[in-house]
Amino acid sequence: MGVAEVALAGYGDADAAVQGPSARGTFGVSGAGIKVGILSDSLNVLGGEAADIAEGLLPAGGVTVLREGPAGATDEGRALAQLVHATAPDAQLCFATAYATPADYAASITALVAAGCRIILDDIAYPDEPFFQAAGPIATATAAAVAAGVDYFSAAGNEGDGFYQGAWPRGGGMTQSVTIPAYVPVTLALQWDAPYEAANPGTLSAVATGGGSSPVASYRVGNEPVALLDFPVANVTRTYRVTITQQPGTPTPTLFKDILEGGGRFASSGSGVGSGSIFGQGVVPGVNAVGAVDVAQAAAPVAEPYSSTGPGTLLFAPDGTRLATPETLDVPSFLAPDGSTTSVFDPFYRMLGNEQIGSGLGLAIVRAIADRIGAEIRLGYADVSGQSGLHVEVIVPVAMTER
Repeated sequence: MGVAEVALAGYGDADAAVQGPSARGTFGVSGAGIKVGILSDSLNVLGGEAADIAEGLLPAGGVTVLREGPAGATDEGRALAQLVHATAPDAQLCFATAYATPADYAASITALVAAGCRIILDDIAYPDEPFFQAAGPIATATAAAVAAGVDYFSAAGNEGDGFYQGAWPRGGGMTQSVTIPAYVPVTLALQWDAPYEAANPGTLSAVATGGGSSPVASYRVGNEPVALLDFPVANVTRTYRVTITQQPGTPTPTLFKDILEGGGRFASSGSGVGSGSIFGQGVVPGVNAVGAVDVAQAAAPVAEPYSSTGPGTLLFAPDGTRLATPETLDVPSFLAPDGSTTSVFDPFYRMLGNEQIGSGLGLAIVRAIADRIGAEIRLGYADVSGQSGLHVEVIVPVAMTER
């Protein structure tokens, strides 16, 4: 086990699961002389770093913060830092936030490389990152880091087999059935085989109907071959009919793929077959896309059912030229433990998918607490007219409030 491999290992139970003590003792690796960069939401917004240092969960000198995350972030970066420190206790740690835009994310990657980080790891993705091309600001910065000799590790994602890929029916459309779980923000990301960073028309669009809500339409992201559809967050599981259509007068794509980012599943026949649900920097050649295995099963690893799948396919070169032969990737590169213990989350599961600020983990915690005390959760938009933001209302029984 080399230094680059132990860098993603675990704290406590995760460290033991990846045989960190054996690796350190047998090979004499401790992370000494290595600087590790971490990309996540925040490092010390919640203010727990000093206590972690005092308890030995972080290096005595703390973590060098190049760019801190915004107010309201949950310090997942500090949980990751604890995992790295447990298995590579002598490594220097740096942090830079992956928020709040892809351009900011790219700038953080570049800053970590400039700071001398030999190893970089992330656990954030944005829903409009490309499926079929190593392009866009994040992938471009990631590729530059790899070219500079950085060992880059990217969380594969939590989309499981929640994707559909197929040939586009000429002269027709596509109808799908999807089920969206309760309390989870889910974005359907629809893409087709056209190059990024070009003057792409809005070829495909989608509308979701049913589920007891008003129709939800997709929206464009700049000029990219992407359409995003944000499902309403509800307190019940809902099933939607998604209709994908081609805009009149636009070039007919050869194929399309849509991924349910954040959770959910396709009920349509043929789903889960194709190039998989790993995208963005996870399909940059040379990047290690890391799938998830339960920490208790690391000795005989089997991917978690929600761990994103491969193999990943590139149809275009970074400059947008269509490849003569599609490049098939070997992702995920390997599996690493989740569900381990940290001082920030116990257990720690990274909830990927809708990688805007607030990606589902907080709601899962709120839901668990509400169930224990018999409370009711009501979800809605913070901005009802603009249908943006999330408003969470927790209604506690009167008997509970009087105690």
